[in-house]
Amino acid sequence: MSFLRRASVLTRAGVVAASTVAALASLAGVLAGASTGCTIVYKTDKEQCFNDGDCSKFGGFYCRKDLGVCEPKAGYCTTNAECIERNPDAPHICRKDQNRCVKLVIPTCNGIIGDINELKKDDTVVLGFVNNYVNPTYAPIGVAQRNAVQLALQDLMKNTPGLPPRKEGEKNRGLVWVSCDGTSGPLADTFNFLIDEVKVPAIHGPAFSGDVITISGAKTLSSKTLIISPSAGSAAISSIASRDPRLIWRTVPSDALNAKVISTVVPNTVEPELKGSGGTVKPGTAMKVAVVHKGDAFGLALRDSFFQQLRFNGLSAADNLANGNYQAVTYGEPGAPNAEAAYARAVSEVLSASKLAHLIIFVGTAELIPKVFEQIERGWSPTAEYRPKYMFATAAAKTSDLLDRVYPGRGPSYIGTPNLRARIIGTEAGTQSTLFRQFQSNYGSSFGQDAAVPGFYAAAAYDAAYLLTYAVAAVGSAPLNGENIARGLERLVPDGLAINVGDTSAFNAGFFELSQGRHINLTGATGPLDFNITTGDADTDMQVWCMPSAAASFVSSGLYYNSSTGSVTGNFNCP
Repeated sequence: MSFLRRASVLTRAGVVAASTVAALASLAGVLAGASTGCTIVYKTDKEQCFNDGDCSKFGGFYCRKDLGVCEPKAGYCTTNAECIERNPDAPHICRKDQNRCVKLVIPTCNGIIGDINELKKDDTVVLGFVNNYVNPTYAPIGVAQRNAVQLALQDLMKNTPGLPPRKEGEKNRGLVWVSCDGTSGPLADTFNFLIDEVKVPAIHGPAFSGDVITISGAKTLSSKTLIISPSAGSAAISSIASRDPRLIWRTVPSDALNAKVISTVVPNTVEPELKGSGGTVKPGTAMKVAVVHKGDAFGLALRDSFFQQLRFNGLSAADNLANGNYQAVTYGEPGAPNAEAAYARAVSEVLSASKLAHLIIFVGTAELIPKVFEQIERGWSPTAEYRPKYMFATAAAKTSDLLDRVYPGRGPSYIGTPNLRARIIGTEAGTQSTLFRQFQSNYGSSFGQDAAVPGFYAAAAYDAAYLLTYAVAAVGSAPLNGENIARGLERLVPDGLAINVGDTSAFNAGFFELSQGRHINLTGATGPLDFNITTGDADTDMQVWCMPSAAASFVSSGLYYNSSTGSVTGNFNCP
């Protein structure tokens, strides 16, 4: 007998893994030593197997059904517990469709949010979490957002038996998040891992607008994976062509709303102040405005919105530009090869003697505090007739970095220029509601951090975690995939039983309503979560914040946008 051994084995997926080919080659070698005169041709045009029994003749093999090939049983599994017991160094799950263990840790994903003991249960739901909590520039907000997700998970698991069972008579389910950092490596690698390897149906994140736009086009929409961002505000996200149901959601309002609020506050509050008694704009002269923005989707969208909506000196931004009283300056994108040079160019342009603005509106994230704001304030000519008023069009500015530069006694970053504190205001979504203050209190109890740290973006992450928790519960016995979770989100808007995030006694009532096919009306720490299910956006109140004289902190100025009336109301009064 003679035996023919093929060098490679083709299957419906293309090629068999090298381990399988090697094992089959070894098997053929053993058979070849036993006899001669016959020829075995391994199948190349159809599946090798449909179940484990088809592979039993090889000994020590099982059927990997997704490829239709026989694989050695070395990595074979049927339960999560098997994988965790074999691999105590890192969390694992068992991919039941492939009967193999999957490690939940890669360079960009450093662990889980949740209890490893819950992961041992095969019905535990595994979701993805992607944020920026490693890079020191973004860590203050990223860490707070990750902690907020952990807090929401604690609310669920410490006060209920877990997520409701898929079907009556089954057990309640656990919930675990695979935690990944969006700045530790290529974002595509992270999402490919979560979607293709771990098979998560939904992802909390990413944080940045540009990342949402890029990754939705490159991966999540085609894979039908739902994403919900706690901080991506670009107006461009609303118009991304999704599908029915929508697979891109967010718990922050569109920056189009922020532009509307600022475009109302500037002519009605800021301009009268700067042109009034003791103001920096001389009588009979025009006010100059500069918009200094990040060069990503978030910054570009807000820049364009300001140009369309902003009016001052009784003129449009376009007319003010023609008169030399308006400029828009980009400082590029952090992490780009020329980032430092871009910062320097932006600062130099703003400090040009002929363009010195009375009002500088900043659009960006945490990097703009040390790289742009500080350099402009320190570089402002001491002989200039005035110093600018600053308006931060982002809650990302509300960090210890800004406090350190404005208030004395907090370290070497203190700038110390005249009246700096009183020259700074900003906008952020949300108001100081009871639910928001409750969230801050619970956060402080759990993590022992200053209540100034978990600001609006952390509350938005908390809300997003609650939304996904209820949406998963709403799926019931249907397949747990992105589209069905999106349909679950659609059932969390009016009308229905009113439930507040943070109300741990309401979980079971909410789960019951959803199990009956009804809606619930979820209100978040950030405000009402009344989504437009076509855009994935929810309008919210917005407030103007300031920096008080009494203590190093950020407080509401009393001026805010009321989403119910669609108008800016209240009186500006910074203590």
